[in-house]
Amino acid sequence: ADGSVTVKNLHLGTYRVTEVQAPKGFYNAKETKDVVIAYAGQTAEAAFSTATFQNARQKAEVSIVKKDQDTMNGLAGGIFGLYAAENIQSADGNTVAEQDTLLDKATTGADGSAVFSADLPIDHSYYVKEIQAPANYLKNAEDAYSFRFEAVSGSEAKVSFTHTFTNERVSASIQ
Repeated sequence: ADGSVTVKNLHLGTYRVTEVQAPKGFYNAKETKDVVIAYAGQTAEAAFSTATFQNARQKAEVSIVKKDQDTMNGLAGGIFGLYAAENIQSADGNTVAEQDTLLDKATTGADGSAVFSADLPIDHSYYVKEIQAPANYLKNAEDAYSFRFEAVSGSEAKVSFTHTFTNERVSASIQ
């Protein structure tokens, strides 16, 4: 419960400790540490050695690409919102973000891509939708990208989610 492990009755010597699996929701960097159990003197009942491992929480990278519906070229200036698809609660059960709360905004660059910077909690659902279309384009009101960020095997530091949105050009008729 406190994150520690004790191995007893080892012979004096050098041991290599490797984390095989990280706790759920954390990244295992496959770090290895050597520990030496050396003679502590004739008055010591036992010799001790310690090694500490720290795990980073898995992160989500959410990105979008904005393209012209006809040419499929990237479009700059599209503004997108990242929203909570459900109530997000902290470990103690308090709601920190209610469903449909805007968590982050991102604006597409010259190549039509954007990456959100929000640090998302694991085991929750989210969605992305367009807030404002680039100049001379219609807002894509129908397309929303939904995903669930769940803990993966522990061997990945980052889980990626990406979606491509397209926009129709504003057209005019002259009579």
